[in-house]
Amino acid sequence: MAAYFSSLTNIVDLSVAALVLALSPLLVIDGGDAAPVAAIAAVMIFLKGQKVMRGDEKMSFLIDMLYEIVTDMRALLIIQVGAILVSAFCFRLLLGSADEYSNMGTSLFTSYALLMHADGVGERDIYFNGVLTPALLYFMTLLVPVVMLNALIAIMGDTFDRVSETRKQRGLQLRAQLLLELDDTRDDQKQKDPKLYPRCLHVIRLKEDAETEESWAGRLAVMKDKIADVKKTVESKISTVESKISTVESKISTVESKMESKMDEVQSKMDEVQSKLLAEMGKITSALEAAGMGDRNVLMP
Repeated sequence: MAAYFSSLTNIVDLSVAALVLALSPLLVIDGGDAAPVAAIAAVMIFLKGQKVMRGDEKMSFLIDMLYEIVTDMRALLIIQVGAILVSAFCFRLLLGSADEYSNMGTSLFTSYALLMHADGVGERDIYFNGVLTPALLYFMTLLVPVVMLNALIAIMGDTFDRVSETRKQRGLQLRAQLLLELDDTRDDQKQKDPKLYPRCLHVIRLKEDAETEESWAGRLAVMKDKIADVKKTVESKISTVESKISTVESKISTVESKMESKMDEVQSKMDEVQSKLLAEMGKITSALEAAGMGDRNVLMP
C-alpha cells in the first residue's frame, strides 16, 4: 500500500475518483458548486492521462522531459512569481485610481498580462504619470520578459539536451514504473499465487537501433557520436602516418648504412692508391740517387 501511494499518478487517480463521486450528486441536484468541481475534475483527468501515455516510448520521454523541465525551473519560477507580485503591489499603490489596478486581484491579473504577454504596454495614459511609474514599468518589462524569460528558455534547452541524451533509458524506466504501479493494484492474495507470480528474474536490456541519428536523439548525444567518429578517424590517420614515418626511417637507415659502406670502400681504395704512389715515388727517388742526382733536392709530395 505504501508503494502505491508513493506514486503521484496513483494519488491523482484517487483524487479523480473522489471528484467524480462528489460531482455526481451535485449534477443530479443541479448545485451551484458543480461547475468548479467539474473544472477541477477535468484538470485531474488530464493529469491522469499522463499515466497512460507513459506506456508509449516517445510519450514517456516527453512526459519525463516536461517533468525535468518543471523541476529545473522551480527556482526561476519562484523569482518570477515574486517579481509579478512585487509589480502588482507597486502598481496597486501607484495606480490605484485606475480600473486595471483598483484592487489586488485585478492588479495581479494586469501585472501578469503586462509582464508575461506585454498586454497593456502601450497604455500611455496609465503608466506615463510622473517619474516613478514609467521607471518601474521600464524596469519590470526588462527584467521579466527579457532577462527571466530568456533565462528560462536557456534552462529548458539545457534540460532537453540532458534528458534527450538518455531518452531510451528514461523511457524504459518510466514504462517499468508504470508496470510496477499496475502490478501494485493487485491484492496480496493474487501476488502470493505462484501461478500468477512464479519466481523469476526479469532483465531489461536496451535494444540499440540501427540508425545513428534520430529525431529525438538530442544535440549532446549527436555531438558526442560525431566527436567519437572524428576521433576514430584521426587516430586511424595518425596510425597510418606513424607507420609511413617508420617505413621512411627504416629506408633512410638502410641508405645511410649503404652510404657508409661505400664510403669505407672508397677510403680503402684511396689509401691503397696513396700507398702505391708513395711506393712509386720511393723507386723514382732511389733511381735518381743511383744516377748521381742524389745531391739534388727532390721535392716529395
